[in-house]
Amino acid sequence: MAAFLILTLQAAAGECLKYEPEVVTLRGTIERHTYPGPPEYASVEAGDEKVTYWYLRLDRPLCTVAGGDDDTPAESGQTLVQLVLPAKGDHDNPYRRYRALFGHHVDASGKLFHQQVGRHYTKVLIHVNDMKASPREE
Repeated sequence: MAAFLILTLQAAAGECLKYEPEVVTLRGTIERHTYPGPPEYASVEAGDEKVTYWYLRLDRPLCTVAGGDDDTPAESGQTLVQLVLPAKGDHDNPYRRYRALFGHHVDASGKLFHQQVGRHYTKVLIHVNDMKASPREE
């Protein structure tokens, strides 16, 4: 019985994704959410700035494998991942570049990292290398 449990746990861990530097592809639908931002990241009504970011609502919950330090803990059951969209030049606006994909089903490839600061609103985030439209899984 104990051997079966160990094999089951190893199989489940094998399905979990690794943090950067590994490149992964996530599938889901792009959403936008607004939260309280600086200075306190607590309440817009109390004076915090509104901040809006893009997220990927995943087709399937993801889990991550813990890294080698306290900044990369294992996570499980994550259904929403914040998208970090870097500019690809001085005049590039990644939100404008990906605007046609907003609200649509996509494959987003990039590197996962764990929540670190107040402007990170999900436990797992992805530095996006590229996003492309994809069909929904049946």
